[in-house]
Amino acid sequence: MSRADGFNKWVHPKTTEDDYRTPDFVLRYVEEMVGRWITHDGACSPENAVASPFDLFSNEQLPEDSLLFVNPPWDTPNVKRFVEAAHRKTPDSSDCVFLLPNKLSEVGWVLDVNLRFREIIMLGGRLDFSGPHSVKKGASRWGTFLGVMKSFGNPDHETVFRSIRIKTLKEEYP
Repeated sequence: MSRADGFNKWVHPKTTEDDYRTPDFVLRYVEEMVGRWITHDGACSPENAVASPFDLFSNEQLPEDSLLFVNPPWDTPNVKRFVEAAHRKTPDSSDCVFLLPNKLSEVGWVLDVNLRFREIIMLGGRLDFSGPHSVKKGASRWGTFLGVMKSFGNPDHETVFRSIRIKTLKEEYP
């Protein structure tokens, strides 16, 4: 697999541009929740990087004491690839948070994705992306959640579920 395969290259069908940038209020919430700055972005185009790009599909390991944020392409095969790669690349001293669509009950997610998260935080409402080419009302068509890795899919640990409204995040993290 080439280095380029590790980054989000998806484009909006109406604009042919990458407009899937995670809104700043979500990123600020993640940083406060984890207690450190986002140091690496595991699925980004150059114009949408929220931190130093990190290629999850390279031979390199994520540096110690990092916070990796990943908003990968949302189709199930890519999500599985990115989640498995992050599981292998993230050291115990680091954290990894994914922004993903709410497909939690799909069989592929139940078998290969959900178990990798220590915590799943449902984001109530539709998330509007904030890329430079975002179209008006460029909201996700699914609900979204933040998947927090730490236990790295240890089946002995129960996944914790909680929720927060997107409207609340916008108000608290402007």
